[in-house]
Amino acid sequence: GGSSRTGLPGRVISPLEGITTQALANGDRVVYVEGSSVVDAAAAAALADVAVVVANDGSSEGADRPDLGLHPGICVTIFCQNLPVDQTEMIAAVTNANPDSVVVLDIGAPVKMPWLAKAGAVLVPWYAGLQHGNALADVLYGRAEPGGRLPQTFPVDEKQASFPRAQYPGVGGVAKYTDGLLVGYRAYDAH
Repeated sequence: GGSSRTGLPGRVISPLEGITTQALANGDRVVYVEGSSVVDAAAAAALADVAVVVANDGSSEGADRPDLGLHPGICVTIFCQNLPVDQTEMIAAVTNANPDSVVVLDIGAPVKMPWLAKAGAVLVPWYAGLQHGNALADVLYGRAEPGGRLPQTFPVDEKQASFPRAQYPGVGGVAKYTDGLLVGYRAYDAH
């Protein structure tokens, strides 16, 4: 995700690097398939004991998301450049091909998950930082328990997260919030 941070981050351990390192230590083999090839990803998943799918959303400070879709991107400071990859289609193909699929969502906010019923598990480490790959591998291999709890409610579909236009994005540059206390989980409970 993008932010207004200054300075350059240290070396990032990618999910692939962390999982591969842990797999080698356990005598397991990792087959990596780049996710833009849906057919290749599904074929590899069908042959695997366990498929791990990592998807991201390029959210940033100071910019509202257009919807609850996965919009993969590369973020530099607060600016994110979307990539032309349909991660939802790729995740659906993998989870259809292998019921033991683990979907890892590197996201900053809730997203649609139309493939959820077919996934074996979903992990949401948010934007996990420099040691993301090692931490993810520790969870996948059972060395660490993913004890965090979701700080946000994920809607089942976008209708549950819709707003009147006057509230968002507003009319004439003015947004009128009339929800009162009925926001987040309170709104879901009330409706």
